[in-house]
This record gives sequence, structure tokens and C-alpha cells, in this order.
Amino acid sequence: MAQTHEIDSLKAELKKPNHDTGRVLILHNLSRICPEGEWQKYNLQKMQICEKNLRSPALSSLLKKCFNGYLAWAYYQQAEFYALGQTDTALAYYKKSAAIALQVNDTLVLTRNYRDMGNISARRGNFKEAASLYFKCLKLLEADSGKEKIGVLQSLGDLYRMQNDNGAALAYFNKALLLSEKIKRKKSILVSLNFIGLTYYEMENYTEGKKYYERALPLAEDDESLALIQSRLGYGIEHEGLLDSALHYYKKAFEIYSLKGDKRNLHAINLHLSNVYLKLKKNRLALSYGLKTLALANSLQYTNLIRTSSHLLYRIYKANGNADSALAFYERFTISQDSATSQNSKKAILEQKLNYEFEKKELLSKLEHDKKIEALKIKQQQADKIKNIWLMLLIALSLLLILSSYFLYTFFRQKSIINTQKNNILKQKLQLAQMNPHFIFNSLNAIQNYIFKEDKLKAGIYLAQFSELIRMILDFSRKDYITLASEERFLHNYLALQQIRFSKLSYTISIDAGIEKEHMLIPPMLAQPFVENSIEHGILKRAGQVDISISIQGPLLIYDIVDNGIGLENALALKAKLVSSYESLGTVITRERLNDLNAKYKSSISIEVTDLNKTNAALSGTRVRFSVPYKELHV
Repeated sequence: MAQTHEIDSLKAELKKPNHDTGRVLILHNLSRICPEGEWQKYNLQKMQICEKNLRSPALSSLLKKCFNGYLAWAYYQQAEFYALGQTDTALAYYKKSAAIALQVNDTLVLTRNYRDMGNISARRGNFKEAASLYFKCLKLLEADSGKEKIGVLQSLGDLYRMQNDNGAALAYFNKALLLSEKIKRKKSILVSLNFIGLTYYEMENYTEGKKYYERALPLAEDDESLALIQSRLGYGIEHEGLLDSALHYYKKAFEIYSLKGDKRNLHAINLHLSNVYLKLKKNRLALSYGLKTLALANSLQYTNLIRTSSHLLYRIYKANGNADSALAFYERFTISQDSATSQNSKKAILEQKLNYEFEKKELLSKLEHDKKIEALKIKQQQADKIKNIWLMLLIALSLLLILSSYFLYTFFRQKSIINTQKNNILKQKLQLAQMNPHFIFNSLNAIQNYIFKEDKLKAGIYLAQFSELIRMILDFSRKDYITLASEERFLHNYLALQQIRFSKLSYTISIDAGIEKEHMLIPPMLAQPFVENSIEHGILKRAGQVDISISIQGPLLIYDIVDNGIGLENALALKAKLVSSYESLGTVITRERLNDLNAKYKSSISIEVTDLNKTNAALSGTRVRFSVPYKELHV
């Protein structure tokens, strides 16, 4: 009702005298809220006004940007109109819209164009092009956490699903679901649940798939959503052998899609109806619905739909004993199947993903480098300015030699102390930077191991989590202190990665209840090298447990890291037998960092390493205890 009032109000404004800028704004709003069959008229008027004004050579740069922005939207909306039926025309409009959006730096329109062009490429079987467009979207939406990013994650999951890589598909769909639930966007939750249920169906896990559609059923607020859920529930019921109940759901969905004229979903429903009638041995009805699916697939020009329709008709003609027709459709199915599942397209998707990750890391490195160069320039300018000031003061105060000498002595002494402190901070940062390549080397070895084992799912999941951890390390390397809460999240992420490498590894992280994690500042990544040491030396080849506890004692924070591995003495003995033993560079660097903190805070911080077997013969493993000074964050 409120939207109807808004439409009437905008139509009334449109009848009043307006400049083209005001008129195009009204047309833009009408084209976005008017119903099907009406919004196209307003979008066309908007397009014509923009194109007319942009042909004027006297147009100011500000107005040119304004009309280009609205024209990008008009082309995008026009592309959406053609997307379901005339995909070639739709692609032409998408490309024109994307070119203008890139020119005026409209990220939202550009992202939607890339995503929708990717969807068309995916449905046509051009997976390389689709992957390229989706990862362009992710690059543009790196800091976004809203519906646009959710849509791209869903499209990427669907791309992997069409490639029969169901593990990767579920990973992206679950990311989309978590983000949708976080922002409480009901429509996105519904779509994500649908995709997850569909993927489980394709894995022939119909019981699990039905659970997601049952979760989705209460969220359906319109006929289209209801029809989709009913058709998918019918699909699960069909595979449980309840064919009459399945027909009931399919026919209810068929009624809704027929009224809407939705060719894409009508193809799917006709396909389901044909399959059920074939199972019921009603071959005449099966053939009738099967031919409708092929006609719809051809009109949509979607390779995947043509493939499934061809295979269905092959089965129907085979059941009818029509060998010639069955053979013709089987050959057509085989040709499209080979095209859709080619190994080159799968490699192209992986290549696009790796390029995206690499370019993102390169950009972060470049920005950090530029900041450091600029800081050095400013520091040098300040130093030169101070030098000149001092030169003038020395000339002016030459008669006060004794006083000047004392002043200069005091000044250079203070400067020396400041430089020493700065060198200590720089040394800590350099030590932390040394730790990052060491950790990266181990992680990349794990990813390489999964690739050699051809375990693409674990390799993909490990690579995604590894990227998240690297971003945390890059952030920590620029800071002298982080909150204890950030350190806890980092340790959880690191140990979760190690669990992927070593499935028998388990861990706990406990922090005293009285510690305010968000308000306590500590040096970053002190515990990680010792945890890594426990895993690599102590429990690498056995089912292991690592327990980390953090408590407070006066001005110090106490870390206790306990594992149930082979123990310190056995680990040293094993290391001595190896020709090329593992060198724990991280723990050496951490000891140096703690020594620096001792010098800075004039404290007596120490590291205690205990072989549990020496204290209790029934136990095995190692305990590492150390303490660090902390600061309190005042808010």
C-alpha cells in the first residue's frame, strides 16, 4: 500500500514542469518500484533523456557525470529485462552499462553487471568467463558485508556446483548463509538454503537436502519462492519413491510458474513431471513434457538445460523402443556433457581465484610500502629543519659557549635514548616480519601436500582460511600491541588450520574470567611459535591435545602451553637422528623478543620448558610457561 502511494506521488511529480536532471531522477525511482510491464516504459524514457543530454557538447562535467550515472542504471535495467529470454541482447546492454559504470566509478552498478554477465556465461557453459567476472566482483566487494557480496558468493557456489565440485560449492553457499544470517536478510537466507539443499540433492543425499527446504518453507513470502520450495520438496519426495505426492507438489509449482511466464523454472518443472510420468510408465505424458523442456532450453540458449533435456528424451525414446531417436539425443547429450565438464574450464576457475588472491596481496604490500616511504620523507624534512635551526642558534649563542655545550650534551643524550628505543621497536617489528615467511612456508607445504593428493576440497578450504590468517599477520606486523581478544582469535584461526592438516589434533584456549580481553594490550604472536613447536615436534605423528591457558599475575600476563606429545627429551633425541631436522626459528625469535622486553621494562621475564615425564612418570608431553608485560586500554 505504501509503495502504491509512492508510485502515485512520483507520477504526479512527473507531470509538473521539471528540468531534465529532476525528471530523470523521478523516472529512475519509478523504474525501480513500478510493477512488471510498467517500469520498462519509465526506464526507456530515462535512457532517452540521458542519451539526448550526453550528445550536447556544451554539457558541464558535473552534469555529464550525473547523466552517465543514470544511463548506466538504465542500461543495466534494460539488460535485466532481456536476461531471461534474449541473452545476447542482455549481454550487449550489460557491457554498455559496465563501461559507463567504470568511467564514473559506480561500484554498485559495475558489480551487478559483472555478476549478471557471469551468471549468463555460467548457464551457457562458459565457466572460464564466468569465474573471471565473479572474482572481479569479489575484488570490488572486498570490504563489503551486505547483499551484493552474498549474491556473488552464491553465484560462485553455483558455478562450482555446475562443475560437479560439490564440496567447494557448499563452502561458498555456507559463507553466503552465515553472512545472510548475520545481517538478518531473509531473502538471502532463503536463497542460500535453497542452494545448499539443491547441492545435497545432487550429491544424492536427499534426507539432508530436505532439511534445508523445510527450514526455507516458513521464509517463503511470495508465490515464486513458494513454488521453488514446493518443487524442491517434491524432488526429495520423488526420490523417496512417493511419486503421487511428488506430482502434487510439482503441479502446484507448475501453476505459479505458468502464470508468471517463467521459462527457466517451467523447464525444471516440466523436466520433473516428465521424469515422474516415466517412472509411472506413462510414456505418452512423459514424452509430451520432455519435448516441452527441450523447446524451453533451446529458447533460453542454456547449454546445461539443453544437456539435461537431451538426456531425458534419450531415456524416454529408449523406454518407448525408438532406438534411432534415442541414439540421436544421446549423441547430443554426450557432446554438451564433454563441453561442460572439460578440465580446461576447471583449471581456468582455479587460475582466476589464484590471480584474485595474488593481486589483493600485491595491493596491500604496495600500499604499505608507499606509506613507509612517505613517512621517511617527512622524517628527513623534519631532521633537516631541526639541523638548520640548531645551526642558527649556535651562531647566535657563540658567546655563551659553556651554556651551549651543556645544552648540546643534554640534547644529544636524549636523542640517543630516543633512537635506542626506536631501534628496539624496529628490531621487534623485523623479528615479527621474520616469523611470517616461516609460518607461510609451513602452510604452503600443507597446501601443496593436499594438491599432490588431489584433495581439492581440503586444499581449497585450507587456502581460504590461510588467506584470512595472512591478513591478520599483515595487520599485526604493523602494530606493537594488540588486544588479548585479537590474540585469542588469531590462535583459534591458527589451530583450526592445523586441525585441517592433522585431523587427530584437538585444542583448548582458556582465559581467566576476570581478564577483560578487549581492554588488555599485549605484544602480538608470542604464543604461536611455541604452539607450532608442540605440534611439529611433540604430536605431529599421533593423536594430540594442545591446551593454552592465560592468567594474570600483577603487571604480567602468564601463558601456559601444554601438549600431550612425546616430551622434550624424546623430541630432542628424535631431532638428533634426522639428517635434515626441523629448525624452530619462530621460538628462537620469540626468545629474542622477550629478551628485548626484559631490557625495555627492566623486568625478569623468563621461559620455563618442562618435560612432564620428569615430574610425573605417568604423563607425557611438554609444558611451556612464559610471562609478558601488558598495558590497559582506557576507553
